[in-house]
Amino acid sequence: TDSPSAALPPGEERSEQFVLEVSEYFERLDAIHGNIRTAIAHIRKARIAPSTINAPPLGFVPPSFGVGLPEAHQDDRTSGSDASIAQGFQECRVERDAWKSIYEAL
Repeated sequence: TDSPSAALPPGEERSEQFVLEVSEYFERLDAIHGNIRTAIAHIRKARIAPSTINAPPLGFVPPSFGVGLPEAHQDDRTSGSDASIAQGFQECRVERDAWKSIYEAL
């Protein structure tokens, strides 16, 4: 059932090769599992809100440097709609820091 391009040895060596391949596979799987658990632990320790790490919608293409133009116009902001909903996490942080700097300058 092996393909002609399979480089598996015949006989007893085949079983040994299989054990090596499976061991390598499970070591790699264990490393991935450990890395995922470590990443989750770091996220919990940093107290990052789950809403900031949600996956983007299907077909989403991120803008360069994670910053883009707001979806709403300036007139929409004064009419009561919230343009910050269309902004990403990084954009909100940049805007927050800009407002803090303006406040401190005044």
